[in-house]
Amino acid sequence: MGSLAWFDETLDRALAYAEAGASGIFVLGALQPDVVRALVAASPVPVNVAFGPGTLSVGELAAAGAHRISAGSSIAEAAYSLVGEMAATMLGDVSAAPGPAPTLGWSALNALAE
Repeated sequence: MGSLAWFDETLDRALAYAEAGASGIFVLGALQPDVVRALVAASPVPVNVAFGPGTLSVGELAAAGAHRISAGSSIAEAAYSLVGEMAATMLGDVSAAPGPAPTLGWSALNALAE
C-alpha cells in the first residue's frame, strides 16, 4: 500500500464519525484496491467511495470491499461540459453546424420518463 499520509487521519475520522453515530464514511479520490481493502478492514463503519474519471472500475471498487459506490457530481459535470462545448460552438461561430446526434436522443429520454 505504501505510505499514505492521509490514511491514519481518515481512520481517525472514521472512528470519530462512528462514535458520533454515523453509519458510514465516504472517501473520495482515485483509490487503489489495496487502499480500499485496508480502509474497509480498519474502519468500524462501511466505506463508501466515488466512481468517476481516474477511479477504479465499479467491479474493482466492489471487489476491494467498497460498501457503496457513488457517481457523486461526475454525471452532472459531464452533462454541463457537453452543454458548455455545444454553446461555445454555437455562439462562437455563426457558420457552426450541429455535431453528431446525441447518443441518448429525445425519444430515448421520453421513454425513460414513461
